[in-house]
Amino acid sequence: MTSASNQKTSINQLLFRNLYYRYQRFVTPGITIGVCLLLFWFVVIPQMQNWFAIRDELGVDQQNLQIMHQNLSLITSFDNAKLDTTLHVATDALPTEKDFAGILSSLQNAAAVAGISLGDYSFQLGDLSGLNAQGQAAQTPVQLTLNLKGSLDNTRAFITQLKSQLPLSDVTSVSLSSNSSVTVTIIFYYAAVPKISFKDTVLLPILSTADKKVLEDLSLGSTEDTPISSASAVPSPTVVLPSPTNIPTVLPTLSATSSAQ
Repeated sequence: MTSASNQKTSINQLLFRNLYYRYQRFVTPGITIGVCLLLFWFVVIPQMQNWFAIRDELGVDQQNLQIMHQNLSLITSFDNAKLDTTLHVATDALPTEKDFAGILSSLQNAAAVAGISLGDYSFQLGDLSGLNAQGQAAQTPVQLTLNLKGSLDNTRAFITQLKSQLPLSDVTSVSLSSNSSVTVTIIFYYAAVPKISFKDTVLLPILSTADKKVLEDLSLGSTEDTPISSASAVPSPTVVLPSPTNIPTVLPTLSATSSAQ
């Protein structure tokens, strides 16, 4: 049993020895090629991938640097005085909150130019919670119902003049009463200042030509000096509040505005 096993081992050794002597010229090149393949797979390929990633990051960094240079050039080219004027005009056109003083002033100016007298009026303040029916943030425009005492031509002139006054408004309905008085419904708009989120890797937005033209037209309209006629003094308002709602800050503003008139 032992001699058979020794004979089998001798045969295997002889076989391996013959294979080695026959293919020994391929052993060293094969090992070299295998090591090279392993080095290429585990060293060269990761380095190439890393190089491509660095190249992409460099391209992104160069693009961001170019954007920051453009933003810097844009910021340094701004005129602070002009920016303040533009912001003032924009906030006058669309106040950040319900601007009752501005509303009454625009009504007085338009009535003085049109030669018409203002009668009773009432505010529809809408939902003061700042939320719509879906619970999302929303700003309901201020609706004003106003009685005018004058002719239809004066009423037409009043509506035309009101369009050039700030804050921005829109006449939604006009009705003529039997006692020669006209009732108009006006909506005054306002908008909160959007949240500013500055990112140095994003180009700063700039006003288009059309937007600049709108601001220039609003600026011309807001700087016109309009005489205020004493005959068009605004009477005490009737404020229609949503129910049930308690607004401790709105009522004093209205009464103070009314007494100032």
